[in-house]
Amino acid sequence: MTVFARKRKALPIRETIIVVILSVLSLTYVYPLFWLIVNSLKTDAEMFDNPWSVKFSFQFSNYLTAWTSGKVGTSFFNSVVVSFISVGVTIVVASMAAFALKRFKWKLSGFVMGLFLIGIMIPIHSTLIPLFMVFNRIRLLNSYISLVLPYVAFALPTSIFILGGFMASFPKEIEEAAVIDGCSMKGVFWKIIFPLSKSSIATISIFNFVNAWN
Repeated sequence: MTVFARKRKALPIRETIIVVILSVLSLTYVYPLFWLIVNSLKTDAEMFDNPWSVKFSFQFSNYLTAWTSGKVGTSFFNSVVVSFISVGVTIVVASMAAFALKRFKWKLSGFVMGLFLIGIMIPIHSTLIPLFMVFNRIRLLNSYISLVLPYVAFALPTSIFILGGFMASFPKEIEEAAVIDGCSMKGVFWKIIFPLSKSSIATISIFNFVNAWN
């Protein structure tokens, strides 16, 4: 009973310590947001006179100015379009590639998988200048496709790796039973394998959406 009583007393202390630590950590995130909001409501004179002052004149017109002059609305719309298109194309292409590489046994499947995995080691920033030169030559600058293509290309290696590992865990009997019932390989993929992979698809969707948005 004594040991049990000590554990019951120690538990609230441990929870209190955890709450205190998490509260302090949360303040490090809230602190810059607080000053961001405060300074966004100041005039230029208030901002440059004393940026650390909590006294401000509530200039809500600053948000309208930023939305119109800074073209925040256009930038937000472009980010939404590019991110969703990139994620959608990546899901379709990566899932089909993973299905072909992991569920079929063909001569060069391991070699092709290795080529995709090499793409993980190439940082996207190292390709910015070559991509700019290529897109400029084929006249694709200032278009959605010039953003979507690189995002999809650099998202495919990781996505295929994740989806391939997940699809490889499915028993072969699932496909064999579907084929015996008259289902084509296209039907096996879209009606069986793709729905079963929804958890891994959700993972790569979140991961790639954040990367494309950023």
